[in-house]
Amino acid sequence: MYKRVFLAAALATATLMSGCEATMMSQRLDYHEMQGVAFMTDREEDAILGNPQIVHRAYNPHSQSICARVAGHPWVIVPSGQTSVIAYQSAYATSARHEVGPVNSRGGCG
Repeated sequence: MYKRVFLAAALATATLMSGCEATMMSQRLDYHEMQGVAFMTDREEDAILGNPQIVHRAYNPHSQSICARVAGHPWVIVPSGQTSVIAYQSAYATSARHEVGPVNSRGGCG
């Protein structure tokens, strides 16, 4: 019985998702700049599936790649002229500290 219900729910979800595009709802929570790098923090939620989360992005306007992260998360290389997602957090997270640094001589961060 449970397998049939689960299978029916999975098929209904797959049919629903294949028939239309999921729509993301987004709300800007914060925007600030540090050392010329723009940090954007948004609360995003899939309009159909729910699953709210906080997404941190960094925009690098510099001519060289940089490293950026949310404290406690791994470093991410952000290429010149691009925006990269640097971390995801639970929708219930209350704070985050952004950090920026250079790409090291080995081509990595940290």
